Amino acid sequence: MQIITEQFAETVDSMTNEDSSFPKENMITLRPGDVSKATGQSTTIGLTAQGNTAAFHNVYAVSGTITIKDNVGAVKTTGVNLSITATSTITRASGSFVAEGYTAGDEIFLKGFTNDANNGFFTIAGGGVAASTLTVTATSLVTEGSASGRSIINMENPEVDGAELHFVTKLTPTMAATGLTNSNVDVWYEFERYFSDCTVKLTLTGSSVYDPVHIGLVMIGFNTSFGRSQFGFRFGRQDLSIRTKTSSGSTANTTRPIIRQPQGTVSCEKQHAHNLQLWFDSQNQFGHSMKFTKDVNYHEDIVIFGFLPVPPVLRREKPLHLEYNVRAEEIL
Repeated sequence: MQIITEQFAETVDSMTNEDSSFPKENMITLRPGDVSKATGQSTTIGLTAQGNTAAFHNVYAVSGTITIKDNVGAVKTTGVNLSITATSTITRASGSFVAEGYTAGDEIFLKGFTNDANNGFFTIAGGGVAASTLTVTATSLVTEGSASGRSIINMENPEVDGAELHFVTKLTPTMAATGLTNSNVDVWYEFERYFSDCTVKLTLTGSSVYDPVHIGLVMIGFNTSFGRSQFGFRFGRQDLSIRTKTSSGSTANTTRPIIRQPQGTVSCEKQHAHNLQLWFDSQNQFGHSMKFTKDVNYHEDIVIFGFLPVPPVLRREKPLHLEYNVRAEEIL
């Protein structure tokens, strides 16, 4: 069992095709049911975070990728006033883009600007690097006066480059097409290492069924492992018994597995078992991302955003380990 014990997604800096009625900030400040939405079948999201694991909850899409750039040691521009001249020019008040190492063709990430059109991922145009200016290929930038609190991150040579996200779908596209429109997909991604400051680029793609794309919650932080779920492992499912009409006019029950209740025995080292009890006592009133994994004769896992409704119960003490019965419930 693994738990993201803290939330260190600091800001959602940009989101393409953002639906202003369901703003991008929802995905790190609210629960999975309170979604951020795009206005169409695709979106690219830029986040600033730290940690070693990310979990994405209630994602309404069919595919996605993640790119991670370590901001520590990256080519970047911070601590200097920046301005925008429509439609493609970024100007600095002091210092030199050339000296910092920007080159034509680099992908850059702009954040901290007042107008959302000026935040996000852009590509430097050919011949677009001068001492005091950068010119990008996009023609969507909006004029903003010079101000502090803005920054540029060069995304070239990222530590994770467009890794594919693996989706676990609770409702099929066929079910969604018949009116059950909450896909409620959860995704878990473990970074290659811990990052104390990184830029996360998340790209989500939908379809005619998964339109518009939305995402309920992002959890980025520290992943703490308490051992694999083992003996007696099972998933509980709640069937809301939705009735739908068949072509003959009769009704049929459609299973809609909304609540997942993984339960099993986790074998922990004694220090981890102690940490699990401390975590429950101090943190469990909040929702957390959890991953339950079973590996006996086969591999099976489940990702939830939820909590432990009852304290871990000691099942058996072994010379080096403690076995705990653990049950979790999902928060929608």
